[in-house]
Amino acid sequence: MPSAFVGVGLDYNNTMPGCAADANNMADLAASMGIDNINTFTDAGGSAVTCNDVLGALRNMVNNAQPGDNLIFSFSGMAGQAADATGAEADGQNEFLQLSDGAITDDQIREILAGLPEGANLTMAFDASSSGTMADLDLSGCDIAGNVVTLSAAADGADAFSGDASGSPFTNALIRVMQQNEGISFADAAAAIDAELGVSPDSPMTVASANRPELLFEPAFNSEPAAADDHDAARAGQHPGNVVTLDQNQDGIDDYIAVTTGPGRVVEQGIDADQDGYLETITNRPDITTNVTATDADASGTFERLEIVNYGENTLTTTLIDADEDGIIDSSRIVDAAGNVVDDNGLVGQSMNEALDAFNMNAVADDLQTKFDEFAVTDDACC
Repeated sequence: MPSAFVGVGLDYNNTMPGCAADANNMADLAASMGIDNINTFTDAGGSAVTCNDVLGALRNMVNNAQPGDNLIFSFSGMAGQAADATGAEADGQNEFLQLSDGAITDDQIREILAGLPEGANLTMAFDASSSGTMADLDLSGCDIAGNVVTLSAAADGADAFSGDASGSPFTNALIRVMQQNEGISFADAAAAIDAELGVSPDSPMTVASANRPELLFEPAFNSEPAAADDHDAARAGQHPGNVVTLDQNQDGIDDYIAVTTGPGRVVEQGIDADQDGYLETITNRPDITTNVTATDADASGTFERLEIVNYGENTLTTTLIDADEDGIIDSSRIVDAAGNVVDDNGLVGQSMNEALDAFNMNAVADDLQTKFDEFAVTDDACC
């Protein structure tokens, strides 16, 4: 099985010590997993690491991927947020990675990931501040055929721990967790990393995301799974009726729920990103040609963003925004698979609720919230 690793680490003239070491330490971890195609980019010794270097290496790895491949990308360094002019981000912010000659945005990363073929596995580790949605997996995952999981050191708008010459705390903890826990799932790895860092499970730092939530229960970095027992099954939230839940911070409230009708096919999913017991993101995949995602970023009970992806000979993505939550579409955009704008604000003034009802999203939200409450894992069951 061909595999590849791309690691990036920048110390920025020693203003962020340990980041270059992180890239080399992650390369060693990849090698210990049997990966032989290893590329690292660091600014050690004053070398420049350019946007073209990193984007080119990531694009080459993704474009050459085959079903069954195990790919890893890691970044350690400076990251941040900048205003999003497209209206695609629910919080109005794009995330970016800072390289020697400029920035790489989450939009650029997501565009490359769209080329990952079905059956290929990519794990991305971001040891940087504001990196929780650096791959934009929160927007919609269906346009990525392959399997993508990200582990991030900090949520958007939050700071990651600083390191020293030996490496950064998050990367060092991630490596220890992987070395000491063969077959650990991504979800459990995120909790174990926080435990290594002394972070309270009530306020988790590590963010685990996937373009398909069920991937969070798979062995991290596509490693061989350890023998499962009843305790592990309870923590993973495997329930009858093809319902999968995840209580990432183990507070007794599920943070993710997915309802499936077959292996690997998610029909409905919900995400409680801030773990307050309310689902902010609802996704409905009624068939293989349509994916609909509704977002209530402020957990007000009103969806302010609706994204409809229609797949076919000419894939179109329609985004509807109701920023003031008055039920009327404030902005709209339709783009094709190449990112070309087909229609700009042509649906402004129409009813947001009618659009939600047309795609059954209000019913899906109610149904998932019921399941979310019904399958909440108790502390006794999961810990």
